[in-house]
Amino acid sequence: MKKIILVLLTLITVHQAKDLEFLYQFAYGTGGDRIVENKEGKNIDAGDGAVYGLGVSFNPLTSMENMDTTVIIAYSTDGSMFDDNYYITKIPITLTEYYTYEESWRFGAGITYHANHKGHKGDTSLINLKFDNALGGVLSVGYVFGENKKTYIAFKTTIIDYDINDVTINGNRFAIMFEQRF
Repeated sequence: MKKIILVLLTLITVHQAKDLEFLYQFAYGTGGDRIVENKEGKNIDAGDGAVYGLGVSFNPLTSMENMDTTVIIAYSTDGSMFDDNYYITKIPITLTEYYTYEESWRFGAGITYHANHKGHKGDTSLINLKFDNALGGVLSVGYVFGENKKTYIAFKTTIIDYDINDVTINGNRFAIMFEQRF
């Protein structure tokens, strides 16, 4: 029910929005509790990895030109699926409200929902893991630059906990993020 309400609120907001833009986002971060300790030193922590996302940006409040909202659906992975080692995947869906200060500094806060979170054993003796879906928060601070101020680089933190078989794992991460709007 919570998901349906969130989707409906987002669609209503997008319908009323001005300045709709598409965007690509890439982030790489680290942090959280250790999930896999590999003999070769390729450890995997819950917050590690790369995130590749596509989304939209819009301004739901036409009276506040320095505010905008982004909705991003992404794919996140850590480890390598190409060399038969253990790797982890998930689909983060993030809704963030941004405030731009003096045309260049951008501050963001929002929520993130991580779905379909799995650990894949590859060709190892470890087990496949299935994480419960999780809801968390995001904060970012960065700098907007380039032609028409459509390129953004930022430091981003995600605050989230994952549950696996009644065990809670800290998935907090600190990342550097790059975003390009079109």
